[in-house]
Amino acid sequence: MSNQNSSRTFSFLRTLGSTAVRAGHEAIKSKISNLAQSEKFQESAAALRLVQGLDSLKGAAMKVGQLLSMVDESMLPPGWKNALEKLQSSATPRTWESIEPLLATELPNYKKLFQSIDPLAVHAASIGQVHKAIHHTGAHVALKIRYPGLTETVHSDLEQLKKFLSLTRLMPQKSDFSALFESVEQMFLQELDFNKEANYYELYRNHFEGNVNYIVPKLYKDASNSSVLTTEWIDGINIEKWLRQIEIESDNSKQEKKNALGDKLLNLLFCELFQMGHMQSDPNPANFLVTPHGKLALLDFGATQIFSTQFATDYANLSKASSKNDNAEIISCALKMKILIDSDSTDVRNTLLKMMELISEPFAGNNYNWKNCQLARRIKDASIPFALQTRFRAPPSEMAFVNRRILGNQLFLESLGCSLNAKACLSQYIDL
Repeated sequence: MSNQNSSRTFSFLRTLGSTAVRAGHEAIKSKISNLAQSEKFQESAAALRLVQGLDSLKGAAMKVGQLLSMVDESMLPPGWKNALEKLQSSATPRTWESIEPLLATELPNYKKLFQSIDPLAVHAASIGQVHKAIHHTGAHVALKIRYPGLTETVHSDLEQLKKFLSLTRLMPQKSDFSALFESVEQMFLQELDFNKEANYYELYRNHFEGNVNYIVPKLYKDASNSSVLTTEWIDGINIEKWLRQIEIESDNSKQEKKNALGDKLLNLLFCELFQMGHMQSDPNPANFLVTPHGKLALLDFGATQIFSTQFATDYANLSKASSKNDNAEIISCALKMKILIDSDSTDVRNTLLKMMELISEPFAGNNYNWKNCQLARRIKDASIPFALQTRFRAPPSEMAFVNRRILGNQLFLESLGCSLNAKACLSQYIDL
């Protein structure tokens, strides 16, 4: 192990150790003063310590922290969700002084490839950061540079974090999440290979070429490799910023614009799942930009999940059965997809049916209004009894990544408060 990786491992263990101590103190205080039933912990000091450490280290550990931030609040100690959510949007970029030597190593002729590079990063994530630059052709581009040493540490990071989550009881004790952690490891290793991401950029760009609703940035192959990715710069703002901006406008077409963006998001989800057989499984708002012309720009394909034709068919059949309230077929599909297992009781199956009824709510009529529907919260509330009844059985790993994107999409639609004929949208992709 290199000195750099040894130092990183030591820092990670020190972060986990100090977090565990603070979490223990908070658990004791919670029992003494019944803080779990109060709102005194707006943000847990232990969770903030973990967030600070993961943000500094980046890598697979930070990725798991981001996934944890999407877990239902009732499954985490008080104040943890608020703190962990910081990992989704406020990753701290590294200085140009520390990044430039890395770029020089990975792309030795970078000074010839770029006329200029802005030393201030415009975005940072768990695996790298993005700088705005000017390509030697004069084109404005986004230059993504991967952090060093992450491939060598991904497995040890996840193993240490899994032990930590178990010891601090942040994960259900009677469930085996090994398969899920293996899937996270495989997906993270995929994200680290920018050559693979470049292939997905070209796949999505070819699929949506000439599309009036979506745009995918052009790839600059001469300035890209396994550690550096250069793509066309797209002027636009992410969905959250777009929504804040449109809310202060006096434009009477405000709701119409929200509906149009919601329609694009819903169609994109169904297109990926039922047509393309590929899905960008990371619903980070920074991965979707709204352009000045109203197009939806698709970015960052490192977390693209590939589905088998069988999976897409099974998911279509489950969706069809749910839209028709065909309980027998829902159970049959759920067993085939391993959402249910043969030994699950009638109560477990009935709980799943209640969940599916909620999930299919937007597709029950001709129009659905996401404003104040709180559907994501209601689905989460309905999922807790299912989790308890199945002893927090880990979902099929393929399903877990799909659910992550679907949940993110649902939250986008609720934030927009859009009104859509979701059933008509779905019927364009599967026979209802």
